[in-house]
Amino acid sequence: MNLRLRLSVATVAAAIVMTSAAMAQEKRFYASVYSTNEWKEYIYSETGMYSFPLDKYSRTLVKEDSDLDASGGGTMTEDFYFCTSEINYGAWTDVTHYTFKPDSWQLNSQLFGSIQGVATDLAYDHTTARIYGCFATDPELGETEGEFVFGSLNEATGQRLAIKKIDTPWIALGCDRSGSLYAVDMGGILWKVEKTTGATEQIADLGVTANRRSTGAFDTESGIFYVVVTNEDSSTIEEYGYSIGKSELYAVDVTAGSAKLVYEFADGEAVGGMYIPGPLSDDNAPAQATDFSARFSDGALNGTVSFTIPDKTFGGNTLEGNIKYLVRANGSLFAQGTASPGTKIEADGKVDEDGAYEIELELTNAAGRGPKSKISQWIGHDTPVSLSSANLTYSDGAFTLTWAHPTSTEHGGYMNHAMLSYDVTRMPDNVRVATAITST
Repeated sequence: MNLRLRLSVATVAAAIVMTSAAMAQEKRFYASVYSTNEWKEYIYSETGMYSFPLDKYSRTLVKEDSDLDASGGGTMTEDFYFCTSEINYGAWTDVTHYTFKPDSWQLNSQLFGSIQGVATDLAYDHTTARIYGCFATDPELGETEGEFVFGSLNEATGQRLAIKKIDTPWIALGCDRSGSLYAVDMGGILWKVEKTTGATEQIADLGVTANRRSTGAFDTESGIFYVVVTNEDSSTIEEYGYSIGKSELYAVDVTAGSAKLVYEFADGEAVGGMYIPGPLSDDNAPAQATDFSARFSDGALNGTVSFTIPDKTFGGNTLEGNIKYLVRANGSLFAQGTASPGTKIEADGKVDEDGAYEIELELTNAAGRGPKSKISQWIGHDTPVSLSSANLTYSDGAFTLTWAHPTSTEHGGYMNHAMLSYDVTRMPDNVRVATAITST
């Protein structure tokens, strides 16, 4: 691989410094707030990610960002926060899917979609790594306008797979720790949903009703399904110029089939994409692997990952039986195998090309998958950083340009200094005065 730098007399450097604040570790839920009564009254918006306690009302801003808008559904996966923004302009509807990095809440990806990807609520199933939801029908797909379907969403393409028609739209969906999917519809009926066929089993009538979409999520530690019930009073439009919203948080016991009012939101917040941080793995699944590392020497695309299989379950008991391990690099298979608890693993594999990779390790047994382990690093040859300085001198009718070799790369990857070469271009007439030289 030939590493060549284009050198100009002028050099511009920029640095971006990012800071983040840690939130308190009390039990809270997080959700996108995209509308409140006050915002409607004063015609402004502070759309973004907010956090709320699970016992009494308060609202704390996590990140204000107009793109953190889950009006068309949202959910937290194991890798990113996914949300869909739906903006209705009357003649057309603008649908955009976003993903965010939850550690910094920086935008990760943006994808323009269509009405088929708009959901009343979404839920991520960690056992299948799929996003399920209650979606609007799309006439362009031959579906009847104004109805709803249960389906799954491909977050990479925005394409929705319809599984079964829904008679009454669901306001909240959630997957518990075992991967079982539950939903609450606008009539207050609690359903257990079979993910493959969409078959539903009625658990209970919770005694609540809603007239607009909202959201819900499981506290996987307690097994309680928290559901936001939202209603808008359209009769207030004539008096206030906007409809007054009322939102309430309910704690739903899916085993008992009961709902308990926790609190009312003070400003009628319209929320979407709710999630509650907590454990996903079964207590009898493997605990997280230790000493996970990756070695790729001198720009090579083949390398070795190493880790130790735990000797404990996720719940802290002695781990028994063979454990399957699976290593992926940017989603592609890198290595796999089976080992006993406590074993030190050295697994070889290869990636296809130079670049940034997220290497992910999964351990599974009969009880399910344990917590994932991840490493992010650049593999292969990297690009040299821009030259930090150059010196132009004039003597005896000639200019002499000198510079220093770069000592680092853009992403911290490998660079073979012997392969560096330079092109020198005179500006502003854009004349190449040296090509592929190795001196400075």
